[in-house]
Amino acid sequence: MALLQSHGLSILLLIIRTQRAGAESCSHVEAPQFITATQEEVAVLPCFTSTHRDLETRVKWTKLSPKPEDILVWPDDPSVAHKSERVAFESGADGVVAGNLSLSLRDIRKSDEGLYSCKVWQGWSCVMVKNITLKVKECKILHSVMAAPNGIATLPCLLNMTTGKPQISSVSWAEIKGDSEIQILQYPTDISNQTFLGKRVSFRGNLSSGDASLALSMVEYSHSQWYRCRLQMGQNERCFEVKLQVKEQEEENLVLRTSTTTELANPAVTASQSPERDATATAGTATIVASSMCVIVIMALTLGLIIFLRRRRHSDEDESDWNTYEDVQDPAMGPNFLYSLAEFDQKDDLCTFQYQSKE
Repeated sequence: MALLQSHGLSILLLIIRTQRAGAESCSHVEAPQFITATQEEVAVLPCFTSTHRDLETRVKWTKLSPKPEDILVWPDDPSVAHKSERVAFESGADGVVAGNLSLSLRDIRKSDEGLYSCKVWQGWSCVMVKNITLKVKECKILHSVMAAPNGIATLPCLLNMTTGKPQISSVSWAEIKGDSEIQILQYPTDISNQTFLGKRVSFRGNLSSGDASLALSMVEYSHSQWYRCRLQMGQNERCFEVKLQVKEQEEENLVLRTSTTTELANPAVTASQSPERDATATAGTATIVASSMCVIVIMALTLGLIIFLRRRRHSDEDESDWNTYEDVQDPAMGPNFLYSLAEFDQKDDLCTFQYQSKE
């Protein structure tokens, strides 16, 4: 009897496990996607569905690595204790109803890196799943800095002050050489570690206010490199990368003129790089074509009118000449002289007629 009960319990557990496995297998699997973002930015993990949503529809976002953890569900579930203020649906509840299930992650941290899953449920059945891998870059890429030879270049390294007054414990500036770094400036200062740039480098900003910008004086062409700034604030670290470009003002203008010439010489490439410029060029082309057609039509009408008037004038002149020829008469012969020629006797020959005329 006990053996029978144990066997029945095993069958029941097998059925429950099979049902769960069936629920986890979704009827539609979206292609996986890879998203890259940098720290302190906002990352959007895209997820859309056309599935009809009703009262039995549920949406769940899960961070699968390093261990499965539900981070956001819809409709809202108080049991999800891992929900953070940094996590939300990109378009809110209305967007979810419309089919936009994308996840928004604010103020990204290195710990946010990993594999995420977006699932849509109808009752106990999973109807759609999409896996997205988020890669968080260590350093944020800043805009390039331009400087003239023998001038001063300022490389920015600023913290976001909206989260409060930061307490910077250490700063490190380095020149990037391939996969390695060459230290050029640090705080606190290490006298034993003198950098190759010596007194050329210094902190330009106020560290207490979160500004660790670097000032590089007497810059040279060889200083056109990538530079990295690392900020340590307790257990948190921020990293920025910026490229320095050293060139004369005339060289910069030459580059600008060369770029403009290239755009004019190869409009197809320029248009493909800028959709707005492509739309403007298309509109300008359409305007030129329309104007050309109008000019051609006007010229054709003018030419046709000139030809018509000339032909009409020639026709009137020919008709006038013919009427003048008919009206010419010899007063000596009389008005009926031409008709009298037709009435001479058919029996008389031409010689008789000429003799009679002389008489």
